[in-house]
Amino acid sequence: MKKEAATEFTTATKNEAPVAKAPEAAVRTPVNAPKPAI
Repeated sequence: MKKEAATEFTTATKNEAPVAKAPEAAVRTPVNAPKPAI
């Protein structure tokens, strides 16, 4: 179970990183400054 959890976590992290960065850049371009950059 530990291996599966670790793999799932790694996959989720790898998938979330690029997906989170793209919208963040798109959100930064418009005047959405109040949105917190994670």
